[in-house]
Amino acid sequence: GDEGRRERVRETREEGRARRGENKSNMDVAQSRKITAIIFDCDGTLLDTEPLYTEATHTVMERHGVPGSLYNDSVREHVVGCGELMGAKEVVTRTGLPITPEQFLEERERELETMFPRAQALPGARDLVLRTLANGIPCAVATSANRGAYRAKVDTLHSDWLGRFGDDLVITGDMLERGRGKPNPDIFLLAAKRIGYEGKEEEVLVFEDAPSGAQAARAAGMLVVVTPDPHLPPKLYDGKAHVRLSSLTDFDPSSFGLVLPPRES
Repeated sequence: GDEGRRERVRETREEGRARRGENKSNMDVAQSRKITAIIFDCDGTLLDTEPLYTEATHTVMERHGVPGSLYNDSVREHVVGCGELMGAKEVVTRTGLPITPEQFLEERERELETMFPRAQALPGARDLVLRTLANGIPCAVATSANRGAYRAKVDTLHSDWLGRFGDDLVITGDMLERGRGKPNPDIFLLAAKRIGYEGKEEEVLVFEDAPSGAQAARAAGMLVVVTPDPHLPPKLYDGKAHVRLSSLTDFDPSSFGLVLPPRES
């Protein structure tokens, strides 16, 4: 009833205050560190692909007689941002899908091939990437997706900005040892190496949207800004992100000692 609603509102307000406190104390950490390089996650951070993954997962499940509704937010929280095989194992185990994780990935990939070209940029993503590149700041992309999937998302609508990252500066999940995807730090450590920051990981700022990605970047010794997935419980980001933003349009580079060209009008 009303009392329950009031209690939830109180909890939400308290969580909000706690998170603002977390942002402030972590900003103090951020301002004490010299940031000179940037790594971007892709899915859910730069491109709005998570709904496409959900739609493709539902299609595969229903083909095998499992209701798509079983792939809900409580399952997604164990999957979003993880290495592909790790995520597939979670889907199969938690929904009772009667196929192997490898078969699930193969079937989902076929569905996604036709969907990826319509992926849209998230607010502020194109602008932030172009301003970062224009300023010559060392930067890379680190995505759990495989190389073919990344290209399918980028080549149709986003080659004018994401296409500016050379292949050597796009680290994909299929470049890692099997089972070493996010939340392991390997992908971010490899990205740091590619931009000349091996041993200087504390100077790298990472943009992520997923708890597993934030955990991976933090384990790599980097500073982490998250634009949280709105469908996941905020508590999943506790202790993983240094700063939370509602979107990339809210990012203030001067807070990190970065100077970027003015926003495009």
